[in-house]
Amino acid sequence: MPIRIRVRYLGVLRDYLGVFEDILEFDDGVYSIKDVLDTIRDIGPKYRRIESMSPMVWAYLNGKQVLP
Repeated sequence: MPIRIRVRYLGVLRDYLGVFEDILEFDDGVYSIKDVLDTIRDIGPKYRRIESMSPMVWAYLNGKQVLP
């Protein structure tokens, strides 16, 4: 059964991408925040561009910060 992960974009990132959230699906297994970010990079070329301009990304899991 696939695992569904809801990714929400906030602030300038949301405005730039023009989307509030994405739902990502992964095959059943263990995944890291890096896997999620890599998937976002693959589906959103705009994300790569803004990341190169402002490499600071804050990631939260269930409301708790997991990356600076």
